Amino acid sequence: MTATGVYYIPESSSSASPSRGTFKSIVDHISKKYAVEPIGRWALEHRLMRETAAQLNRQGQDDRSSADQKNLQILTLSHHPGRSYVGVTTSPRQLPQKGATPLSAPSQAGDLTDAVAPPAVIAVPSPVQSEELNSLLLTRMGPLWTSRLTLVAHGLVFKIGDFGVRVAEVKLGQGSTSSQTYRGTIIEAEWAAAGGDPSLPGSLQPEEIEFAEEVIKSLWQELKLPEGKSAIRIPENGEEEFSFNRLNTAKQYLEVLRSR
Repeated sequence: MTATGVYYIPESSSSASPSRGTFKSIVDHISKKYAVEPIGRWALEHRLMRETAAQLNRQGQDDRSSADQKNLQILTLSHHPGRSYVGVTTSPRQLPQKGATPLSAPSQAGDLTDAVAPPAVIAVPSPVQSEELNSLLLTRMGPLWTSRLTLVAHGLVFKIGDFGVRVAEVKLGQGSTSSQTYRGTIIEAEWAAAGGDPSLPGSLQPEEIEFAEEVIKSLWQELKLPEGKSAIRIPENGEEEFSFNRLNTAKQYLEVLRSR
């Protein structure tokens, strides 16, 4: 099995303003520090929808703030072929954990915690079924959900020791034209902790899971990433056991992308 982590550097980060140069600087740093070249390309698409005011009125919750509205997210990853992921969650309201300090370095990413549960996520076959789902949400379920935005990302894949590292520019809209609005840079680290098929559930012991998490955090530091948000271990909804698997990887993406 493998363990993964996702790191997102948004355009609106409060540190030195990220730009499209963030992607290039990370790629250049990887190429120089590890003397490696890209071994492939990858892409993602993320659609965000929000429940409508009409739905809130129907529930008698018209006074609920936008921070409490439910979001519906649809994620497609090129390296997870044959499926898309659908998640429902409320918008995040970040509260500092006890003793936490403001984000200022990758080692501190994740010191903020959302005041809501992580998204409930399912996988659906794609691309046909996911397109049918999009059509259903926009037509038949229009009174419930309204489209907010669509993000796309295209980038490069590197092999660094036991890591597979994916880096991509995140842009607003569909397609891959250079005129799209830049929204940030996203990185996925996939660590071959114990080898095997990454599609299979992990069988690591709790201490091994913690070790894998620390290894990924160490990579964030080695890459000298700007301030951003890291997602590695996402709690299972109502489940005691945690495992690294493809569904958890999808949750990582949904977690960092929902907080824009």
